[in-house]
Amino acid sequence: MMRTQTTHRNNGCEQYKEPHNNRINKMNEFAPNVWIADGPVVDFYGLPYPTRMVIIRLDSGCSWVWSPVQINDALAAEVEAKAGPVKYIVSPNKIHHIFLKQWSEKYPDAKVYAPPGLEERKEAEGIRFDATFGQDETDLPFHDEIDSVIIQGSYAMEEVEFFHKASKTAIICDIIQRAGSARFL
Repeated sequence: MMRTQTTHRNNGCEQYKEPHNNRINKMNEFAPNVWIADGPVVDFYGLPYPTRMVIIRLDSGCSWVWSPVQINDALAAEVEAKAGPVKYIVSPNKIHHIFLKQWSEKYPDAKVYAPPGLEERKEAEGIRFDATFGQDETDLPFHDEIDSVIIQGSYAMEEVEFFHKASKTAIICDIIQRAGSARFL
């Protein structure tokens, strides 16, 4: 499923304009038991970034939520109806923290996983973390269905990538970026 985007120029810089407002905070099936939901555009150091989360229904009937977007009652109800109760909330890297607190408060029984470096950030203050990838658990409770690997070597951050075995879906975050213009480079 490819997402198209439109841009408009503002003072010589390209600005992101949300192309599919009808998809915001709604689950869209990507593969069997795998959905994506687009969230709002957020400001990141003056650049507009779209947000997107992945939801996986595990064999247990519970859901695994990756990089959650802004939550509302309709999205929460849809996640629970399609993917089951939220059991795991994961952040792929230390800059994907914006909506973690909302989700962890909405689902206090869910286990919240931090990537390396996130817990130490001031921005993560007040977020409840149950485990940190690569530090707290060698056998993740969802490892039979979802593999994970920590990508190291970036001066900016380490990132946790995932692979949903049943659908053969790789879930990759900011390690791969698409820039719409040479102005970004």
